[in-house]
Amino acid sequence: GERHKPAMVANGRWRATGGPVAGVAGFRLNSLVSPHANASWANLAAEFIKAKDDPTTLQTFTNLCLGQPWKSGGEELSEGDLLARREAFGLEAIPADLLFLTLGVDVQDDRLAWTLVGHGRTELFVLASGNIFGRYDADETWRDLDDLLKMTWQHPGGARIGVSAALIDEGDGEHQPTVRAFCRPRFARRIASSKGLPGFSRAPLERSSQKGATLFLLGVDALKAQLFSRLAAGRQVRFSADLQPVYFEELTSERRVVRYSRGQPTS
Repeated sequence: GERHKPAMVANGRWRATGGPVAGVAGFRLNSLVSPHANASWANLAAEFIKAKDDPTTLQTFTNLCLGQPWKSGGEELSEGDLLARREAFGLEAIPADLLFLTLGVDVQDDRLAWTLVGHGRTELFVLASGNIFGRYDADETWRDLDDLLKMTWQHPGGARIGVSAALIDEGDGEHQPTVRAFCRPRFARRIASSKGLPGFSRAPLERSSQKGATLFLLGVDALKAQLFSRLAAGRQVRFSADLQPVYFEELTSERRVVRYSRGQPTS
């Protein structure tokens, strides 16, 4: 019991088990032996239960509380492994645990590439991905996107469910005015423009106002690192059987490489 901890720690001793190394001895000590009240076994157990479902918080707990290295499951994701994780759900079979939908759009010169994601309490459901082909500055291209944003699908709970919010990447170049012109009158429907910025120290999502337009700045390095960890851990991100192999090819096209500059991680 917790009451035995002080005596156990007082009677403990350091013991080297790794074999003789001339002039060097290394030991590991974790928070379980700490006498501080906030490191009681009950508190640490509660902290673990809170952290265990998110790879990012679990890594922090493993490093700082258990004093152990973190194994992320490799630096590359396997396209085949993710493809094999597809499940029998989709837009025609919405998962019962799904609470709301969001849409992300990447603007290319000749198409709008979109992905529709469902959000549960602890899981993400990648439901569908596709392209709206057409020039980025053509009115009909954006009419087709607006039609997609207005669509609804049957939820097993009985109601129909539509897109609750959408972000459209405006980039840095000539796409920006067109994206903002589309998003500005639809902001009340939670449709907004976004822009990705590098740097692990950036907030994942930050609201900004520029020239009368509301813009969301995305800390893409931190977001990609979190997504990478969740995918590698094999939980929390689930894939529809409707997704085509090309989706997984694109999803795994990047390799995570972290470099350090003045002690700070950069990508």
